Amino acid sequence: MINTVKTKNMPSIGTSRNTVISLHAPRTTHSTQALLSSKKLVVVPWHDPVVEEIGFDARSRYVELFWLNVLGPSATWILRRIAAGFDTYPGGYELDVPATAAAIGLAFSDRPNNPFTRSMRRCMWFGVAQPMQGGLAVRRTLPPVSQHHLARMPHELRRLHESWLIGAEIDADNNQYQFNRATALAQVLIESGEEPSLIETQLTRLDVPAGIAARVSWAVVDRNATTAHNSA
Repeated sequence: MINTVKTKNMPSIGTSRNTVISLHAPRTTHSTQALLSSKKLVVVPWHDPVVEEIGFDARSRYVELFWLNVLGPSATWILRRIAAGFDTYPGGYELDVPATAAAIGLAFSDRPNNPFTRSMRRCMWFGVAQPMQGGLAVRRTLPPVSQHHLARMPHELRRLHESWLIGAEIDADNNQYQFNRATALAQVLIESGEEPSLIETQLTRLDVPAGIAARVSWAVVDRNATTAHNSA
């Protein structure tokens, strides 16, 4: 369940290939803490064309497998909930923090170190959210995990990550064929009424490489959600 109030669209935050994200004036530690302790929190998409081209949707299996090790389970679930809300309110929305915390099993209070606030700080520490004037810019798409983070992962998880990337390292012609095939299959699955959260799994069952399935499935879901929103 997505908990919002005053669900009006908010201005989104963007970047270009040649500029670092430019938010409003830097916030002090005190003001950031006050922001994260608020019961109502404005969240807007953090648009980053470079990351969106090579990255993975916050709800993808890639994030579940590899970013989970970096962010921790609570921060990962918060990120997924916020990203799901952008499907309905692509410009941003006001999050009901106590209700969202309760929905994922976290405590929230006005104390600075409550579990929900600590998890939100982790999102900021690891670069998936940034403070802006009056709220947070949050990534919908996460980049591949860095070598620094991979080095800290268990050996088996590092090996899995290596095999995961094989789909992105095949020759260019076959790579394009696989992307085109996966895109067509994902569109058919959506039109047949398949649950968006299951499309990535269904593509891998149809022999689409895992890395390509992760990128394509949520891109097609987002495209259809945006089309439906604009037609409403």
